[in-house]
Amino acid sequence: EDGTMDSDKSLWAVLQEAKDAKEAAFAEGWVTMKQGKNKPLDQEEVDFYDEVEEEKRDAEERRK
Repeated sequence: EDGTMDSDKSLWAVLQEAKDAKEAAFAEGWVTMKQGKNKPLDQEEVDFYDEVEEEKRDAEERRK
């Protein structure tokens, strides 16, 4: 696309199409992120990591 506007489309229609395309790309990126290595942790994973961290602190405290 050369950046010129089609004469049969209003500015609003062109901007709405651009907005819709941007939102679709964002939604696709969000789905990909949630399926990949960067997905947010669920509560079970958070609890596990909290427990591991607490065990590390206890072990370090016992060494002192």
